[in-house]
Amino acid sequence: MNNLNINICIVQISGNTHALGFLDQARYFQHQFRRLGYEATIEINRIRGECVNFIFGAHAGFDTELARHYRCVIVNLEQLGREGATVSGSYIQLLKTSVVVDYDQSNVSAYRSSSETPIITFGYAPYLRSSYSTEIDCRPIDILFVGSMNERRHRILREIQLAGVSVSVLKVGIYGEVRDKEIMRSKAVFNCHFYESARFEQARVFQCLSLGTAVISERSSNTKPPSIFEDSVFWTSIENVRTFFEREFGTDEFFDTARSHLYNFGTHDVGEQYRSAIEYIKEVYAL
Repeated sequence: MNNLNINICIVQISGNTHALGFLDQARYFQHQFRRLGYEATIEINRIRGECVNFIFGAHAGFDTELARHYRCVIVNLEQLGREGATVSGSYIQLLKTSVVVDYDQSNVSAYRSSSETPIITFGYAPYLRSSYSTEIDCRPIDILFVGSMNERRHRILREIQLAGVSVSVLKVGIYGEVRDKEIMRSKAVFNCHFYESARFEQARVFQCLSLGTAVISERSSNTKPPSIFEDSVFWTSIENVRTFFEREFGTDEFFDTARSHLYNFGTHDVGEQYRSAIEYIKEVYAL
């Protein structure tokens, strides 16, 4: 085992249940760090002095003094910049003055001009493998939507319904095993962007694919998914959503391709990104 210990801290303000949504990504970080031979714990609102602390959910509120006195790495999963999420000035300042890892290079320019910020990708999670359920073409839910709702998303889901396909919307605030069971009861999860920035929601999609459920995703000119998702996800433009569901979804060819996509996802390995991120952080903190 390596001497460096890692603590993954999820920020949960005033018992906000939405912070539990970071458990999926926290577990994936833990999995990758353990693969590299590091001890890695997951805590809620706890910084550990002997560890390098990876902070999830800092946009909800994080004491900047903690980042000054402890070895903290802010994990940014917010869509930042033009047409992205509205975040506080204090969060942007935190990103500017802290060690950061990000899931999308397009976010970095909102808080830093250099290219030093490590970019990490969420990939196949083998610890979810035993959760595979019924063959996808026999599952009771046609399309499941998971995520916050706004007018844009509501309009797109309505197009799917107009194509004659049933859409189930998971209630916001349901996480963990209950949510995962619904994903595994679905033929496919539909992914579409909340913001016009159109960053690909890999932090959600990796969980669905790892659970053995196909993903159909919106793709616009601004959507630049990591390469491991290119051959693992069904892609459609918003203009063609209804046509896709009228002509392709539910066919034998669709399910054959879905099984191929799920297999493809399991063949990709992003572990080297996490190794590089750790080496960068060791250098920064002189470890």
